[in-house]
Amino acid sequence: MFSCPNCKTVLKRVKSRFGIFWVCPACKGRAITLEVIRKVIPKQLVNKLWQRTLSGEFMQKRNCPSCVLPMSEIPLSNNEHTVYLDVCPKCHIIWFDNNEYQQLPKIPVEAGFEDKLTPQQREKLAVAEIEFYKEKQEFEDELEKTSDGLIDLIFPFWKLLKLFI
Repeated sequence: MFSCPNCKTVLKRVKSRFGIFWVCPACKGRAITLEVIRKVIPKQLVNKLWQRTLSGEFMQKRNCPSCVLPMSEIPLSNNEHTVYLDVCPKCHIIWFDNNEYQQLPKIPVEAGFEDKLTPQQREKLAVAEIEFYKEKQEFEDELEKTSDGLIDLIFPFWKLLKLFI
């Protein structure tokens, strides 16, 4: 059970497409592991943060939400802003106070092919998928009706193949 280093509130576990992180329902801070943040923040910035953490030259203020050991307060400059992030070298957890996460640059997320489709193209794709599954079901129904054993002779692995279709 993780607790907020600011207000000691129990953190809420959140699952995203990048991984799991924890949010404080009271102060809106968040704890994110180094492994997850590497998927979101540019590599150069994350490496700089981690190297500074391992250097041991930065003040330790707050306790880690996980292991409760002191975290290093690491300054990160991004254009005209400097953000001070608390990092636990033991747990690989980075603590973001409210709005600190939003101030850092993010790796651009590539849109999936469906995100690039127009509404008309999405509709056509959906209709095509429905037709495909309808025809597949009709084909399977016809095979079920065949009782002369011809299908078993022609398609001896049909039942096995059906598991993968």
